[in-house]
Amino acid sequence: MIEQHTIHLGTTDQREPVTVVIELREKEPVAPKLSIDLEPVETMTELSIVGEVWMPSRRDIVQGGQCVETIRAHRPDDKDVQRLCDIWDRWHLNGMMSGTRPQQEAVTEWMKGRERYDYLDASEHLKSLGLLKDRGYSYGASWLCEPLPEEIADELRAIVARLNQEAA
Repeated sequence: MIEQHTIHLGTTDQREPVTVVIELREKEPVAPKLSIDLEPVETMTELSIVGEVWMPSRRDIVQGGQCVETIRAHRPDDKDVQRLCDIWDRWHLNGMMSGTRPQQEAVTEWMKGRERYDYLDASEHLKSLGLLKDRGYSYGASWLCEPLPEEIADELRAIVARLNQEAA
């Protein structure tokens, strides 16, 4: 099952419409069907969020996809938009995690201050920490998942409802 929501966030100073599209997908995780804690997972909710900044004519997008910082900057004082962006940063594509929890935490810490991710460099960093292989799982060998907590899904639905009511 796919639950989809579109939020209209007004326009930029250049009259470009701004939208955010959220999908909550109930699905089976891909093989090996394990969480980032290496526990079996049969079904999960995967979160996908994309932003869209359209030409004023709406004929094409000017910017789209993972433009979370653009969305943050568009509504910097809106607590709901900022919380939506926090959830986006934390949970987007939670069914496609390349490492276990300790591996993910080590890479996240290592990434602070870096502009871009590089798999080979991240792997070398994990190797230097003795984490390239964690409990038999080699970093990047397959997709692990981190099931979306129901309270996060509920919080997203509430944010969508408030923002869409505000836009109406």
